[in-house]
Formats: sequence, C-alpha cells, structure tokens
Amino acid sequence: MNHYGVHVDPKVPTTGVFQQNNLEWINDELDGGIDPDVETAKAEWLAENPDNDTDDEQAFWEGYEQSECLIGFRLGEDGKYEPDPEADYSAIAGCGQYDSFGCIQVVRSKWIVWGALCSPCFPGQVDGDSPGGYLGFAPPPEVIGERSEDNAELLDRIDTWPMSPTPWTLPWRDGRMPLDSKAARREG
Repeated sequence: MNHYGVHVDPKVPTTGVFQQNNLEWINDELDGGIDPDVETAKAEWLAENPDNDTDDEQAFWEGYEQSECLIGFRLGEDGKYEPDPEADYSAIAGCGQYDSFGCIQVVRSKWIVWGALCSPCFPGQVDGDSPGGYLGFAPPPEVIGERSEDNAELLDRIDTWPMSPTPWTLPWRDGRMPLDSKAARREG
C-alpha cells in the first residue's frame, strides 16, 4: 500500500507513533534518554571551558531546553546514533518547544501493535493509539501502564513479534539511523 509516498506492507512492522500522554511511564524512559543536541553542546561548552569543574555544570544548563530524546540508542563508531541492539526498544521523542505533536516514534522493538495508518504528518507509519490493520513497533507494556480504559485497549493490541527472537530494526539504508538532530528532523 502507498501511504503518502511510502510503501507499507501490513504484515511487516514499521514505525509506531504514540501520543506521549497515553504512555503512563514514558517520562521515566525520557529521563534516561539521549538528547543529541545537548551532547554536542555540552562537548563544545566543555572544550571552551577547560578549567571548569565538570561537577558544576550549572552555567551550561541555564536556558537550555531539550529538543528531542532518543530512547534505546547508542553512539556508533562513526559518531552517528543508532538503535542499541541490547535495548528493549528504540524510540525518538520530541520535547519542549520542538514537540508540537507530543508524539513518540518507536523505530525498533520486540513488541508490535495493530494500528491504523497515521496522518500525512507521519507518512508510512502506524498510529499505535488507533486500532487498525497495520503492524507498528510498540513500547514495552510496562511503559504503557494501566491507568485508563484507553491503556487497557492499547495493551490488548500489543504483542511480541513472533518471527524473530531479537528485536526488529527498520531497514534504514544500511540498517542504521543517521541521527544527529538535524538529520532526524529532515528524514523523520
């Protein structure tokens, strides 16, 4: 099926998109995530302030607002962020003023959800919050939580991907995601 210029096979999982406020425990995950912009800015700031006590980074953090958060990623040997095969799942979340949608995009996981296709804002991706006939990657059930009937309905549609003992990864060029913050915005 062609979904706004992107081929989607209903039997093969693709990126799953979820509203962050529907994921009861996502903030715990975001706290442990990577912000590519802050990692770059922090390295530059420390290079410009070599005499700074690295335990006191208050000056660095003043006025900083997180732009995006990578969950379940690692820095590859080539300096680009890639899904961490040791992580339960890999996701991209917008934060602060850069997050006009309030969404998290799950790009790799051993959990899947049956959902509808997203709006044109996320071509070729599955809306995990809406029931439907397409497979999308999903966060672990313990991140979704059980606080509402909507969560219970979502949990009923979550399953593990039975065809592979290891988590799936999107076929992204060479199997890796070239994520620095600017590339993520262009390609996402």
